[in-house]
Formats: sequence, C-alpha cells, structure tokens
Amino acid sequence: MSEKISEYIILMVICPVEFGGGEVQLLLKARKLKEKGFKVKIILLAKSGKLEYLLAEYKIDYLIINNKELGYNPSFSKYVIHFIKSVPKILKINFNLNTKYIFLVNGFPAIFFPLLIKFRLKNKYKFVYFHHHYPFSKIFIWFRHFYKFILNNYDLIVGVSSNIKYALLRYFPSLKEKIILLPNAIADDYFIDKIDKNIIRKELGLPENEILGIYVARFAPLKNHFFLVDLLKEIKRYKLNIKLVLIGSGSMKKYFLERANKENVSDMIIKIDYLPHNEVIKYYYASDICFFPSLVEGFGNAILEAKMAGLPVIIFEKIYTKEHGRYILVANNKEEFFYYSMKLIINNKYRKYLSELARIEAEEYKISSLIDKYEMELKVLIEK
Repeated sequence: MSEKISEYIILMVICPVEFGGGEVQLLLKARKLKEKGFKVKIILLAKSGKLEYLLAEYKIDYLIINNKELGYNPSFSKYVIHFIKSVPKILKINFNLNTKYIFLVNGFPAIFFPLLIKFRLKNKYKFVYFHHHYPFSKIFIWFRHFYKFILNNYDLIVGVSSNIKYALLRYFPSLKEKIILLPNAIADDYFIDKIDKNIIRKELGLPENEILGIYVARFAPLKNHFFLVDLLKEIKRYKLNIKLVLIGSGSMKKYFLERANKENVSDMIIKIDYLPHNEVIKYYYASDICFFPSLVEGFGNAILEAKMAGLPVIIFEKIYTKEHGRYILVANNKEEFFYYSMKLIINNKYRKYLSELARIEAEEYKISSLIDKYEMELKVLIEK
C-alpha cells in the first residue's frame, strides 16, 4: 500500500529576519496547508516577534531554536555565527521516531538543517528546499560544490521563480531531476474587487487630490531607495504633483532621509515604518503607481501584490522574471524608468488601462490558486 501525505507532519524550517518576503511566504503556505487539514509546525532558528505574533494569531504551532533576533538585514557572517551557535540546540530537537516528516526548508542558513538531523530519523522523512534568491551571491558560486553536496541531501529543490529555477539548473545540472518551479504566492484574503480610493485615503490620512506612488521594501542597499531621490528630483523639475509613500524600516533609512532632505525632495515623501501585511495592502489600494527600483529580487512578492491591488508597476529589467507577467513596465536603464514614471503620472487613461490588466494578470498567483499545486508536488514526492 502506498504512503499517504496525511501520514506525515509538515515541518517548515526558516531562520527568520524581522519580517520579510520569506516570512510572508512561510506564513501563507502554513495557513493554507493547515486549512486543508495538514499537520503543520514551524521551526524558527531565530526569534522574530512579528512572525511569532502572526503564527500565534493563526494558531500555528512553532518551536524557537535560538532566542536571539537577527533584525532586518543580517550580514552573511552574522547568519553563520548564529547558525553555529544554534547547532547544539538543533541536535537536541526531540523527534518522534514513529512519525513521518516532510521538511520544507527555506533559504540560508536553514539549508544546512538536514545535515544535522536526518541521520536520527531512520528514513522517515522527506526534505524539500526552497531557494529564494537570484542572482546567486559570489559565496554561493564559489562554494557551489559544497552546496551541491548539501542539496544532494534533499528530495526536492524548489526555485520560487523561473529565473531561480533556470539558475539552479545551470549551476547544478546533475540535480535536474530534483529541481522544480513552485512560484511564490500572494495572499488573497486581503484583496477585494472594488474599493473607493478616496475613502481609504481619508481613513489613512493621505492626500486626496494628488497622485500617490508607493514602494514597500526594507531600507537596504540592494533595494535601491536612493534612486528614488533622483526620480523625485526629475518629477519636481517638471512641476508634477505627486507624493511617494515609502513603507519599511532598515539600516539605510536614516541615510536615505538625509539625502532626500539635502536634495529638497523630502516634502514629496510620506514615510511609514513597518506595518502588518493587511495594513500594507490598504496603502496599495490608496495609491496610483508602484515604483519598484530594487536591484535584486528572488521573486518580488510586493510587485504582484501591487498589481493585485490594481497598480501599474515599474521595475528594472535585471529583476524581471516571467511570473511578473506582460502588463508591467520594465526599464532597461535609469532614463527609461524616468520616462515610464512621467508617462504614468501624466497619462491617466494609460494608467487605468495598465491598472486593470495588471490586476487580472496577478490573479494567477493568489495562494488559493497555487496551494493545490503545492499539495500535488508533495504527493508526487511521497509516491516516489
């Protein structure tokens, strides 16, 4: 008799930052898998107060291995030191040897988790690794033979975008039978079909008679916030009426605000610190355009969230992946980004045209649309 997925407990492993895209994805999958009747538990290799709060709210069981928080943007060395300090506690995790487990392991340094515990489980496990980042870091490329050794311990290797899947195939061709694409998802319970922009702007205390741009990202170098200062200078030069809502925290925020003040564009910025995910969605609905100048994204959840709320989105070509769809403005350089920005600000008809098409296109990546595909892949894995 073949094994059934209901015989397994799903353990999702992550070394969380304060609360970013990886944490959002973990929470989305955990909620939906639990709703479908699966036994789900989260293993946190670090503390994350915001993630823990939401896990408790949705009554998802979790275990914290190391009680130290890593903040928003930990360095590679900080990750490594934290994981090394966590090893003794990982080795002490009490697994029931009469239980079967599926481990869904997310990113670095959780990728090393199987090396520490698989020998204790007497083959009553399946390991699935989710790779979130593209392009790969130099460290990943330099030590790719070591990473190949680690990935050999996994039964399935998931790229969360087409770009990541193809990069995994390029660097690890001998593992091609294990490598699949399971794209990231966006929450669907926060989105509604119709909403009055003026009403929600009043609720949030935002200007009612101006065009609002938005960018939701932690303030880190690769998120490229400083580019937005140049963009706002260009917009101001043409005397266009716009405010830019920036939501996020991080190490670079102080320096960004100093630069914006120096360049006399701080009056065009509405700055907001970290918000819960459902609150962020309200700001998308209140806005007109999403400016997304990030230089590195594994997937770019915020891009599809903005599209789902009916926003035209401008990105740079280097982060584009097929999942972003056709109805998105892709700039090859700074000048093209400026051009698309001006066109959207000035041309209301074009803005509305892209808005509707973007929203329809994003529907495909709602978690309710993708969770069956996740379940199917897990069933195929067990049948193998």
